[in-house]
Amino acid sequence: MIDVLSSSRRRAAAGMLAVGLGLALTSACTSEGGGKATGSLSPTQTTEADFAARLDPLLAAVNKLQDATAIVSVPARPTVVQRVGGVQTMVIQDEDRGAWSPGTYRLVVRCAGEGSIVAHFSIDGNSIVRQLTPCAAAPSTDVLELKLTQPGKRSVVVLIPAGESMAAVGYQIQRSA
Repeated sequence: MIDVLSSSRRRAAAGMLAVGLGLALTSACTSEGGGKATGSLSPTQTTEADFAARLDPLLAAVNKLQDATAIVSVPARPTVVQRVGGVQTMVIQDEDRGAWSPGTYRLVVRCAGEGSIVAHFSIDGNSIVRQLTPCAAAPSTDVLELKLTQPGKRSVVVLIPAGESMAAVGYQIQRSA
C-alpha cells in the first residue's frame, strides 16, 4: 500500500535516508578501482538484450533463496532499469500499514550482481539504516534486526543502490518470538 507521510515523519525519513545514501555514495566513491565495478554495463553501451541477459539470471538466483516461513516475501527486483538513454538506478521502497505485534523482526536482504546497497528498515518509528555487504556474482544475504516492544501499525523498507550498482535485490521479513 502506498502511503503519504506527515511532514514531520517525511523530514525524519528523509534525514535517515540521506545518511544512508551518504554512506553508500562514500563507499562507492572510495572503493578500489575508482568506484566502477569490473564488467559494469555502461549506459551508452547497453542494449536491451545485453541488459536482460545480464539481469535475468541474477533475479532468478535471488528468488531461489526465498524462505517459506517468512511473514513477508518480496521477489527480486533490479537496482537499475533500461531506459532509452541507458540504464537508470532505481530506489526500492515499500510501505505497509498492517499490524505488527511485539517481537523481534529480521529484514533478510538477498542480493546478486555488483555494487553496494544501503537498507533502511522501520516498524512504527523503530528503525535501522545500514550499508549491506556488497553484492557479488553469487547471491549474498544480509540481515537487519528490529525489536518491537509495543504493537506497531506501519513498516517501511527502502533499499538504495550506490553508484553503478547493477544487481537483483529481494527481501523477506521474518519474526521470532
